[in-house]
Amino acid sequence: MKYTHLNNDQVHQVGIYIAATEAVLQGHSVEVVPEERRYRLRVDGKLVQVFTRRAGDWQPNAMQPVADDTEGVIFLDLAADEPEFYVAAGDWLRDDVAKHYGHYLAAHGGTRRDNPESRHHKVTTRRVAQWRDRWDVLGSG
Repeated sequence: MKYTHLNNDQVHQVGIYIAATEAVLQGHSVEVVPEERRYRLRVDGKLVQVFTRRAGDWQPNAMQPVADDTEGVIFLDLAADEPEFYVAAGDWLRDDVAKHYGHYLAAHGGTRRDNPESRHHKVTTRRVAQWRDRWDVLGSG
């Protein structure tokens, strides 16, 4: 399925429902939680943030990759032939982004090289590979 005609908000909305569907198929209880300008999922009682990509890398905010009360993260890859899911703990993402973004800033004199105003931070497949299909992170699905 092609997603190139969708804007970023639409990609996020589609990603939420694809991730919710997969979580249900994996045996989890799921609720879609609408919030201002985004949605999160409640999976087996845990708040989960979904990052969806259709190309390139995932782009969480470097200063606050997930909301403080987010317990899990689903990285959804729509660039693959079939959707791929990488399911990690929220704390893992917070620590991972802090570490990598800190190294990046240190290597560039404390400032983003190309766009000092941007707060995005790329997360690559290599960094989340260990979390492929790790639905157990969210509970006993």
